[in-house]
Amino acid sequence: VHIVEDSEVPDFLHGNELIFTTGIAHSGTDWLKDFAVSLKAKGVVGLVVNIGPYIESVPSPVIVYCEQNDLPLFTIPWSTRIVDISYDFCRRIIGNEKHESTVGEAFRAIIKDPDSLKNYAELLSRAEFGQKSSYTVISVCVISDGVNVTKQAAQTMDMSIWRTIRSSGHRSTLFMHEGSLVAVRQNSSEADISWLCAELEAVLKEPANVVCIGVSHTLDGLRSVSEGYEQASAAQFMSMLE
Repeated sequence: VHIVEDSEVPDFLHGNELIFTTGIAHSGTDWLKDFAVSLKAKGVVGLVVNIGPYIESVPSPVIVYCEQNDLPLFTIPWSTRIVDISYDFCRRIIGNEKHESTVGEAFRAIIKDPDSLKNYAELLSRAEFGQKSSYTVISVCVISDGVNVTKQAAQTMDMSIWRTIRSSGHRSTLFMHEGSLVAVRQNSSEADISWLCAELEAVLKEPANVVCIGVSHTLDGLRSVSEGYEQASAAQFMSMLE
């Protein structure tokens, strides 16, 4: 969540941000259309306009642009404190990160011992990972000058990786395990997995990095994730030898 008042959209935006603006740095609303266009180009997820002394209403061209370009547009009254809204969003984001971490821990446990599924079935069901769904496991390792730098690379590109993982709508989770970045993908086609691998390689690729990816067969049931991980890990290891 960011508050941005400058019409020149700052470079620190990476994408996936929700932007608030009051218009305090401007006179009138002629700037708002170009502002929305710039935000869309940066990959933000929404624009919230604070209606008040600086922006009395959102001009029609801005509304039309946002509708035509899938940029969610909201207004809030001046009496609503932006700090209260941003606090609530940040609290939800932190809660979601804790949830993702818990889901990752569940899958790590299942990989080590498929019988432990009974301890995590309810949690994974709430996270919409069905027991009878099909799953594909992807294992990614990033090597730089002979050193495994997967964790550092994943942390640096964390938001970009999650945006890639979630962009196609398939239920997924992502976690570190035994030095590799592991993705578990639900009910995915071969074409979707090929696309995802290409996107992950593009996100993690740096001039000094070699990205090694292994992919399992698509297997049925949550218990199969352990077998899928073994397949993906073996394929990743073979790719490192090439």
